[in-house]
Amino acid sequence: MDSTRSNSIIDALKQKGVTKPCPRCGHAAFDMVAESQIEVSEGSLWKAMVPQVVSTVIVACSNCGFVSQHALGRLGLIAEGANV
Repeated sequence: MDSTRSNSIIDALKQKGVTKPCPRCGHAAFDMVAESQIEVSEGSLWKAMVPQVVSTVIVACSNCGFVSQHALGRLGLIAEGANV
């Protein structure tokens, strides 16, 4: 992830109030691991005809490694009309 993208994600998280310390160890510093996608569907995965995708950013505590994900769409960081 380039620094421009990383900075835009950090800014969006701050604007949403994502500034609290790690819920597991209380450490204040986090690292951005990567952008990812979560495939979701209603019912059984075997029956899903068109899976939906949630684009996310993976964030990890720089002390204990606790991992969280944030939906990029809710942060305003994916194109309009895209999934969450």
